[in-house]
Amino acid sequence: MSLKASGFQGGRKQREEGRYILMDDETKVANANDKTKRNICLFLIFGMFLLFAFCFLLYYSISRATSYVPMVLSDDNHEVQYYIDIARNDGNRTVLEGWALIPGGDIVSNNTYILLRSDLNNEFIKLPTMMRFRPDVTGAFSNSDGEENFNYNNSGWYASLSNRKLNLPFEQYEIIILYRNNNAYVLVETGRYLEMR
Repeated sequence: MSLKASGFQGGRKQREEGRYILMDDETKVANANDKTKRNICLFLIFGMFLLFAFCFLLYYSISRATSYVPMVLSDDNHEVQYYIDIARNDGNRTVLEGWALIPGGDIVSNNTYILLRSDLNNEFIKLPTMMRFRPDVTGAFSNSDGEENFNYNNSGWYASLSNRKLNLPFEQYEIIILYRNNNAYVLVETGRYLEMR
């Protein structure tokens, strides 16, 4: 009886030890899973931080005025037609809007920029400029017979910047259109001026 009892206890002890070993393996797996989850969370947080930093730097780089040195231009016969719809500075914000094109070719993408040229030192400031959709310009240049009509919908441009970000001295600046559509590179002196105040 005592031998059986002792054998039973020994078997139970072995089973219990096996269970302990099994529980120990389960604990190791659970710890490994927790570590993996923690690493994934850290990776996602770090990735979101990098994405936020990249977006901030991108916004900062495209939403500020920069100094600009024009290229030496070759003599060409490009005749840029343009119109400035809005040119104002109310003391807080500078806003410029209009369109520009060279007749005779579709404008697939707009690479026009607005520059301000100082009257005092002849330096150029390039403003962040966005494309504006202008189907009215396409309509104005369309032939009534429908022949040789071109798409000028992407000829519009818009520049807007707070005077705090612009940070220019109080003086007069000429509005210059830097036309770079369809492989052209033309500086257009508009004769229009902005008074910074």
